Amino acid sequence: VKRLVQPYYLLALLIGGAIFWFNATNRSTTTYFYGFAENLETEVNFNYPVIVKELLVQEGEAVKAGASL
Repeated sequence: VKRLVQPYYLLALLIGGAIFWFNATNRSTTTYFYGFAENLETEVNFNYPVIVKELLVQEGEAVKAGASL
């Protein structure tokens, strides 16, 4: 039984070494991307109280550009 255990330790050591070597040699460099991030939500804030009389669309409803909200 002891003789069968030793090859498994050797195999585990070889697999662990291969994983370590693969991770050490294939380190990727950081990739940078430049661009603009746009916010899809806009908060409307006035310096005085505002009363909304009517909402023409519901939350999550698709609207076309220029449509009244």
